[in-house]
This record gives sequence, structure tokens and C-alpha cells, in this order.
Amino acid sequence: MSRRRKVGIGVRAAAAELGAWGTAMPLLDPVPGAPAPASGCVEQRSIAGSGGDAPCRGGALPSDRPAGAGAWSAPGLLGENGLAAPADLPLDAYPALAQRGVLTSEYPYSAVVFLHAVFPNGASAFGTGVIVGPNDVLTAAHVVYAPASGGYPTSLVAVPAYISALGWEGSPFGFSTAAVTIADTGFDPDDDGIIRAGNGGPGLEGSERDIALLTLNKPLGYRTGWMDLDPTFKQGFAHLTGYPGVYGRTLTDDVALAYDAPNDSFTYITWFEAHRGNSGGPVWHYGPSGRPSVVGLVSSGDPNAGRGVAAFDIANSYDNILYWMASNDHLLA
Repeated sequence: MSRRRKVGIGVRAAAAELGAWGTAMPLLDPVPGAPAPASGCVEQRSIAGSGGDAPCRGGALPSDRPAGAGAWSAPGLLGENGLAAPADLPLDAYPALAQRGVLTSEYPYSAVVFLHAVFPNGASAFGTGVIVGPNDVLTAAHVVYAPASGGYPTSLVAVPAYISALGWEGSPFGFSTAAVTIADTGFDPDDDGIIRAGNGGPGLEGSERDIALLTLNKPLGYRTGWMDLDPTFKQGFAHLTGYPGVYGRTLTDDVALAYDAPNDSFTYITWFEAHRGNSGGPVWHYGPSGRPSVVGLVSSGDPNAGRGVAAFDIANSYDNILYWMASNDHLLA
């Protein structure tokens, strides 16, 4: 069955699955010492935001990242705040992967938000989201819904261009509280902390349902800029951007091959490095308009291998997303 024939998501019911690349875990970043949601999570790699970093257009990789290779380097892991990677970071842990820090306040990276959620039972976790309108943020549903921790968060904060050394208030654009406008809560019906990449046929399961739209209490998108959505993407080189905990929640980016599952409605991100904290972050490229355009949202990965597994595919529910985004426009007045 063609993936394009699968219907858009509902607001409930789905199932979970083991990804082909190992256990597919949600990519959340629980706060140490706090009661954490049952779900695990994964994060990703980083890309230098300095002069030599060319946009990924037409399937070409940035000139400073050779295809199929890329050694770790401490200078490449520096973020805008100038903080180096942790001293105990095994720089040769993933020799086939390459991450570098990005300049957080420069568009399009300014549109990638750090999310901090606190749940009813006191559990606290971090994830990533992306601004797609003046007051609209897309993320993975599992970032903002944790049934084992009481359901939806009692507190949710979004910080674009987050710089951990400066905190929420000191980050370039400040922060905004956020409300969950809609979330598909059926991504993991048995709450075992495993999200299936899909079901290999009709219906929607796991990562195919892992989406949420948040409404910001202030239109930060007018200051940060926002990314477009591209439902036409099928395969090609793309960016995966987020705030992985392994790098001290410094904004990082990776470029690798992403491709749609042939018989399902999710996007494979197995070539990307991913770690806890990347959940909900955008998989994006320069779309037909020439603008940064989101094609997927990080849903699951293999935490032992440090790689992604599956991303929610924007094409899966493009029309629904536009409808949800329009539903909160009255709040801009």
C-alpha cells in the first residue's frame, strides 16, 4: 500500500513498535534527580554555524562535511555561548558521525526551540520543537504528553535560541510559556516507553502519530522567523536540529540522508546521530520555495547506538496541521 494513501492522524489511538534498527525509544531528556517519564529518548549531532557551513541544497552536503565520514572535533562542538563540549565526552564514540554547534540566534536556527515540560507528578523533561508560525510550535506528542506522569504538563516553556549558560531570560529572544493546542496521545498505547516506527501497512501507529501543536503566549515567531512545511519531500539530504543533553543542551545540527518509508507514513532518520533531548526537533531542508522547510519531527531512536530511527512525516497530516495552526490565529489580535 502506498504511504500516500494513508489517512491523516486522529487525536487518539495508535500502537508502538520496535524499529528495524533496534529498540525505538522516545527522544526525551529527563531531568536528573527528578521523577522521569517512563519513556527514554534520543538526541542528535551538530553543525558549525560559522562561515564555512553551506546550506544543504539540491542534495549537496556542506563542503566541510565529507559524505560518509566526519571526525569529531572540539572546536566544532562549540555553540554561540562559546562553551566547549563536556570534558568527558568520548570524541571518538561515533567515528562515522559529525556534529557541530550552531549559531543559535541566526535564522533558521533561531526558529528551533528548547522545551521544558513539568508534569503533574513532578516529573520534568526536556525536548525540542520548531516555530512554524507567529505563535505556532510543532513538536513530538510524547514531549508534551506522558500518561505515567499524569498526562499533559502543568508547566511548559519554549525558549528559542536557548543558551544554557544564560538561562531562559538571558537567551537572545527570551522565552514564552506554551499551551498544548492538540496532541495525538495514541503514539504509545501500552505506555511501555517504546514507539513503533509504523505498522508496515494501512492504519497509523507509533511515530506516524507522534505530533503535537503548541500555542505560544506571545508571538515570538515575528522575532525569530519560522520554518515552512514541505509535504512533498520523499528523500534527500536534510538537517536534524535540536538540544541534546549529551552536549549540555547546546543547539546542535546534523546533515544526513532522510527518506520516507515505502509502505508507511514516517520518515527514516537512521543515518542521523540522535540522543536524549532531540525529541520533537525538526528534520528540515531547503524546500521548493527555497526557504527552510520542515519535513519531519524526531520521534524515536536507538539510545544505545546514538542514532535516530523514525520521524513523524509532515506529509502524513499536512492539511490537519494547517487547520490547527489557523485555529489559534485569533490569539494574535
